[in-house]
Amino acid sequence: MNIQIFGTKKCNDTKKAERFFKERGIKYQFIDMKEKGMSKGEFTSVAQTNGGIDNMLNQSCKDQDTLSLIRTGEKMRSVRIILIVFTVLLLAGCKNREEQIMDGDGMFQKIEYTQITQEEARRMMSLDDGHVIVDVRRADEFAEGHIPGAILIPNESIEDSPPEELPDQDQIILVYCRSGRRSKEAAKKLADMGYSNVYEFGGIIDWTGDIMKENEIPDTGYEDMTPSAFLTVSVGDSFFSVDMENNTSANAFFEKIKAGSISVNMHDYGNFEKVGDLPWELPRNDVEITTQPGDLILYQGNKITIYYAENTWTFTRLGRLNATEEEIMEAFGGKGDIIAEFNLEWTE
Repeated sequence: MNIQIFGTKKCNDTKKAERFFKERGIKYQFIDMKEKGMSKGEFTSVAQTNGGIDNMLNQSCKDQDTLSLIRTGEKMRSVRIILIVFTVLLLAGCKNREEQIMDGDGMFQKIEYTQITQEEARRMMSLDDGHVIVDVRRADEFAEGHIPGAILIPNESIEDSPPEELPDQDQIILVYCRSGRRSKEAAKKLADMGYSNVYEFGGIIDWTGDIMKENEIPDTGYEDMTPSAFLTVSVGDSFFSVDMENNTSANAFFEKIKAGSISVNMHDYGNFEKVGDLPWELPRNDVEITTQPGDLILYQGNKITIYYAENTWTFTRLGRLNATEEEIMEAFGGKGDIIAEFNLEWTE
């Protein structure tokens, strides 16, 4: 693998890229663009790999005049344009295909958080780099058990302004919750506020390291909302929340899961759905439906189906998974069998 990082020494995105490869023991070449600019050939290669210059630009940037010049293809060599510093990672894959990722401010992509495994999180926690571990659950959950050294910032308390507990937007922030849902929400909000080194690593229910308990529930200065339950479906590493229908079938299904989670062996049928047997009967509210990817359907009162393509039939819709068509297809598409786990999660 041949890796080149184009950037500047003081650029946060450059530092983030270098840290990524250093932590994994991967060799790379750093090119300081203040000392040596990108050649025309290198820039053309980056543009081609990203599908053209338009895909490398932030179309809503403040500098619309410069953006217009680039977009309309005027002779850039006759115009002195100062581009905001950016980082380019040139990755040579096993098929000799180069992939480029361009990050930065102004003219380029907005900051996003990074999802990592718990093993990677544990390794990052062992480093003396000024990182902070953030638990985004409720105060009572934090008191029952949290990762040693973590600070508590409930997800619902993270709004539009940077939390006072996180004054440094370049600090490495490791975020977790109970199962991984709230931590993803919190990580995205922090990244949207401009935090440049946010890492999300899932839920404490999967944590195998040390756990610390508190004698008292911490006072966060934030009034916790009354928890409410919602249905979730997980398949392997994929996790989805479900928007439930308002009918007696959906209500009965919800109550059954509230009494105890279930795992359902599901097989493919018709190249458009996964279907499996329920351990009990549910009331039916059958109507003719044309399904959409992500529909959760009750069939014949005792079978549960998850659709990844369209089909028209008479049955009962229980709800719809919150996911894109691509995510639904990745988790449920194809002819192989799956095991779907139906659980309840609790909001704050």
